[in-house]
Amino acid sequence: MIINRYISKACIKYVFLILGIVISLFVIIEYLSRTGSFIKQGMTLTQGFGFVLLKAPYVFSLVLPVACILAPIVAFGLMKRNNELVALQSGGISVYSLLKPVAVCGVLLGLLLFISADIIVPATITKAYEIQRKLRNKTVKTTRDNNIWLKDDHRILYITYYNAINKTLADLSVFEMGKAFELERRIDAKAALFKNGTWLLSNVLELRLNKETKDYDSVFYQEKQEDLGIIPDDLKRVVKYSEEMSIKELYQYVRKVELEGYDASYYKVDLYGKTAVPFACMFMAMMGAGIVLARKKKDAIATNIAMGTGIAFLFWFFNSFCVSLGYAGLLPAIFAAWMANLLFVCVCGIVLINAE
Repeated sequence: MIINRYISKACIKYVFLILGIVISLFVIIEYLSRTGSFIKQGMTLTQGFGFVLLKAPYVFSLVLPVACILAPIVAFGLMKRNNELVALQSGGISVYSLLKPVAVCGVLLGLLLFISADIIVPATITKAYEIQRKLRNKTVKTTRDNNIWLKDDHRILYITYYNAINKTLADLSVFEMGKAFELERRIDAKAALFKNGTWLLSNVLELRLNKETKDYDSVFYQEKQEDLGIIPDDLKRVVKYSEEMSIKELYQYVRKVELEGYDASYYKVDLYGKTAVPFACMFMAMMGAGIVLARKKKDAIATNIAMGTGIAFLFWFFNSFCVSLGYAGLLPAIFAAWMANLLFVCVCGIVLINAE
């Protein structure tokens, strides 16, 4: 149908126009703000620009739902200003017929967001984080299982699991080397908690090299304070984030963590979130169209855009709040990821009823 194609093309055009503006501003601002750091770290300006571009797909995935609500507002707002909507409705075209191409665009953009977040973003953001970690002068290696290795001049630290919410480590080992690169001391601990500026280790087995006998003396501690040479902020920078993993990798990691007896709430919420956020594109697009169709004024594009931006802000605020509760284990992971969607689907329904 010609009308459906016309509305679809207009919505898609404005979605990518909004995305282009926002991503361009991000790249320019991020590049200019980091130029000094690039030069200080010995990177060329071209390499620095490439580093910033690696973050663009992640920004795309964050901004797309917002563009989905603003694009129909602009498209339908211009159609209303030019009396095109009046002519279509006078010709017997219902509101729900006008919404069909918007819904299709929302579904297609949701699929695009899903593919981008599952394939493109993990590849690009992982590379960007690797460069960022090098800029912070941290010798770090994360394995495919998301285990962490850190190394300084005389010490190697291995961490099986890091809980960013509780600031706790699980199943860690510390290897301290001598000048001849011989192992002088090893610590194995079941868990560690960052408290009062230091790490409190529990269930600790310590091995020390006896330089006279060349054997290792072992001592067991129920609890032991230890300076590991790191703070939680260091680990936040080196731990592998959910956006660096595809849905399959994230699912496998959640299963591994739970089978080993650790709390995987943080990653489970993000796993469900990878399916919940693309769904937001459809109802955001429908809500944007509904805002325009529900209002009678012709020249209210600026007001409608402000309303759409406000609704998008409220959605992200409420979604972030629910996700935080999920991270803390106060909400089941699936509810934490989908609660904002369910609420705003109801709001979208009310807006569309008023539009009719």
